[in-house]
Amino acid sequence: MSYNETIISDLHQAFAIEHIALKNESFMHNVPADSESHFKLIIVSDDFLGITKVKRHQSIYNALSENYEEHSRIINSSFYRGRVQP
Repeated sequence: MSYNETIISDLHQAFAIEHIALKNESFMHNVPADSESHFKLIIVSDDFLGITKVKRHQSIYNALSENYEEHSRIINSSFYRGRVQP
């Protein structure tokens, strides 16, 4: 299982997700080819209702802490509540 797939799996276990998109953006940074170190995350879940953006980020990192390598990071995280509009 790739690191990308592991992140998605861990997040599905931690949150009631309506939509998730995770894109590896490592190629945009000065890292070796095929790195999995920089990601863009878009996640839609009612689990984020009533909590601050900082708490949302903390909840994501807590959900990933078991498999999360310190040198990797999710960047450009976007959180949404409710349904995704078509």
